[in-house]
Amino acid sequence: MSQQTLHHSLVSQSMAAPPSGRAFLDLPYAVRYRIYALAGLVRFCPIDLNLEGANKMRPIGPTTCRCHYYKIRFDCHQDDAFGYLRDEDVILNYVYPRLPYELLYVSRAVHDEVQSIFYSENKFRISRSNQWRLKPLGNLSPEALASLTSLTVRLNNYECLFAHDCRSPPVDCMCHPLCNSHNLHDQPLGHLAQEDISLISDWNDIVIRIAAHIRPSRLSLSVICDTQGQEAAQLIVQPLLQLPLLKHSALRLGGKPNWELQGIATRMANRLIGRLHNPAKDHAAPRFTSLPEEI
Repeated sequence: MSQQTLHHSLVSQSMAAPPSGRAFLDLPYAVRYRIYALAGLVRFCPIDLNLEGANKMRPIGPTTCRCHYYKIRFDCHQDDAFGYLRDEDVILNYVYPRLPYELLYVSRAVHDEVQSIFYSENKFRISRSNQWRLKPLGNLSPEALASLTSLTVRLNNYECLFAHDCRSPPVDCMCHPLCNSHNLHDQPLGHLAQEDISLISDWNDIVIRIAAHIRPSRLSLSVICDTQGQEAAQLIVQPLLQLPLLKHSALRLGGKPNWELQGIATRMANRLIGRLHNPAKDHAAPRFTSLPEEI
């Protein structure tokens, strides 16, 4: 083959029409979302950042999840006499496939879409008492933080949740990682020991990072930190004033009913979602004379 013929052949191949057919991103978004969901990108249960966090961007085996997720905390929503919000969903022995991290490496466009869906459609939780502490949350990218819609941060768990026995089935324990196996819990925040100072410092750093990237009126944030007294409680709630408006907020500052701590949590929870503070509606211990006549 002459040099001219070879050159003509190479030019013809380089100018050939691209392969026909539709690319993955040409599919409707609803179809792509369904594919992502079937691949395991969206879960019913909250995703534990301590176990499957951003610091472990590698394949993880299937996760057995009981979906036994108790959200019992002091906040402004009173569903019983003690001011608890009770929300309980239980699905026993459901096995989730590992998170499909491979989707992040398909292409830049798929990466951005997958990341947005993953952090916006799932609920996340993290515990400072568990492995890696709050580091996985701090490692999230600004884009991931901006996509978050649901986050529960457990800073301190002094004892089992009120009226809940972690040793009774189902055995998954949501109050402390060592509660069920070793019956261990954190000490309540309040003595300002070295561990307390470290907790407050870590919490301030995390709030500053979250505040810099989350979108207003998008994130539902729950914070759990068992404290001893109002002074320690204020050290936990004051950093939250740096956050933009939240979609929903819930605070638990003690494992047992305490009117003073509940008042601090209620006022801050209302403030974080933009509700005006009305001192006349502050929660206070009920008076005997305010009880119904039949009681």
